[in-house]
Amino acid sequence: MDRIDALKQLVKRFDENYKEYKRDTYNEHSCRDEFINPFLEILGWDVTNSKGLVPQYREVIAEYHASSSDRPDYSLTLRGVSKFFVEAKKPHVDISKDPSPAVQARKYGWNAKHKIAVLTNFEYFIIYDTTTVPHDNDKCSVSRYRIYKYTEYVEKLDEIIKLVSRDSVYSGDFDKYFSETFAGAGSQKQQVDVLFLKQINDWRIALSNELYAKGGRYASLDVLNDVVQEFINQIVFIRICEDKNLPLYHKLKDTITDSATLQKELEALFRDADKRYNSGMFSGDYIIFDLNNSVIADMIKGLYYPQSPYLFSIIEPNMLGKIYEMFLTEQFTILDNGKI
Repeated sequence: MDRIDALKQLVKRFDENYKEYKRDTYNEHSCRDEFINPFLEILGWDVTNSKGLVPQYREVIAEYHASSSDRPDYSLTLRGVSKFFVEAKKPHVDISKDPSPAVQARKYGWNAKHKIAVLTNFEYFIIYDTTTVPHDNDKCSVSRYRIYKYTEYVEKLDEIIKLVSRDSVYSGDFDKYFSETFAGAGSQKQQVDVLFLKQINDWRIALSNELYAKGGRYASLDVLNDVVQEFINQIVFIRICEDKNLPLYHKLKDTITDSATLQKELEALFRDADKRYNSGMFSGDYIIFDLNNSVIADMIKGLYYPQSPYLFSIIEPNMLGKIYEMFLTEQFTILDNGKI
């Protein structure tokens, strides 16, 4: 059976039982098994790994047991390198009108530095531009590049194949097309590494100015650079552990619930991290006792919803390495007004 016939049968089955599939009782897992997986296979993707590739080189990495905020449902790869995500919902969820699934899919793609993300409940197949910064109050139409209804799939199959098929990705056409299509610049086109570096540098300035005003050992720019970088490393490391469900899970945000105990709670968390990981990252003197609680709290809040667009479970470690390479190329300077 060719793919046109396979798709016609899939669409026909969905259409004939449309009311049943739209019920809340018809779940996402069933939708994926019965409709989304076959549709991806029609687009050439080896969803079940019938080729027997080793895990790191699977064409499709599917998540079935993660929570809604952990990982996207499918990662479609080029020899193991993730190229775009597919986020699945059950047909009862109207992804053509509900903004939250769209923001979720866009966050996944943006944090991975992908060009696009796909959101589908089979009733709709939507492609989003993920080169723009996602915001929680965005409408579902923001950065929506293509939307197809299941009744259009057969007619528009060639177009969909051109955009997101396996052949398009493996031939290089996918990268070429979307690099050209989403090449524009602008305030909403900031990539995750650039935006995160800016936030880190904002923290560096705020932390260093407060410490520099105290004098003493903090009058040295070399000392300032070292202690501020160490503190940022500590906070970001713990935050990454949380999103990756490693030990110390969801403890960082708890430290800022009461300003009177913030320093004590953060010190306890650092000491726990030092014992657990024994990496030396938490073994030095803690500058938290020389910082204003509001500065620390603002920094930690900036790593969480709703202020933060970052999903550290998605951001690749090598991207964090590139961020720190850029971070290390910039140094403190004292201005004429005595500010860093």
